Amino acid sequence: MLVIGNQFDPATRYEGAATVAGLLPNSRLLTVHAWGHTSLFLSQCAGAIVSQYFISGALPPSGTICEQDFVPFVQPLSQVAAATTPSWRALVNRALVPDVLLRSVH
Repeated sequence: MLVIGNQFDPATRYEGAATVAGLLPNSRLLTVHAWGHTSLFLSQCAGAIVSQYFISGALPPSGTICEQDFVPFVQPLSQVAAATTPSWRALVNRALVPDVLLRSVH
């Protein structure tokens, strides 16, 4: 089981993810060194690990830490927007909505 914990999530503390990983046999904790709630779309590193886990069941090495791609309040928003291609909406649609539904909506 892959357990993911953001180190700076104000809603779900990282310590909780560490506890859950410790309680689940054969689980692995992926640490995302990031701000914000949830790890979705914060780190390409974490996204790649999650994708690999869903595709093959492969867990990352123990102690894996992924960095946040863009730290809030450090980079101007224009730089962040220019660097995030494709848009997060397109990523969400591709990841979560089957193609059949996307064709019927557009």
